[in-house]
Amino acid sequence: MPDPIEAVGFWAVQEVPKLPEDWSTVPENGWGLLVAASLIAEGHSDRVARTRHLEPRIGEIEDAAGKRPFTLTAEDEASIAEDINQYLQDAGAPEVPDVVTYDWLIRPPSHLSASAFWSGATAQFFDPAVGNHPSTLYPVLRRWVRTLS
Repeated sequence: MPDPIEAVGFWAVQEVPKLPEDWSTVPENGWGLLVAASLIAEGHSDRVARTRHLEPRIGEIEDAAGKRPFTLTAEDEASIAEDINQYLQDAGAPEVPDVVTYDWLIRPPSHLSASAFWSGATAQFFDPAVGNHPSTLYPVLRRWVRTLS
């Protein structure tokens, strides 16, 4: 398990006041943060940033009455953070301190749109030769990130 102090340093990326142009919000899940971790691990921490999440987080619930939004509680956010960090731990990547305090951002390389960047990252996830366990995906993502330079 990575050292928590090292994890803080690993994720110490620039904090910006709002989403800058040409940047993309990282999906708030283990996969999205593993992509961000891959960029940082491969020396591209300048392509990862964070901005404080100030609004209440809204989820969606579906039951017999249909789909409707709801505000996530502190317990919901703690569960999200725990799941994301477990995913990162399973991958061998450092956990994210204060994962739900921030929206995490990525600046794709200039030759890729945000959509093309995320499509490329997602393609790594769906390679049947690799499998989909985080421990097998992290090295694949890191190799993919190296090809982006």
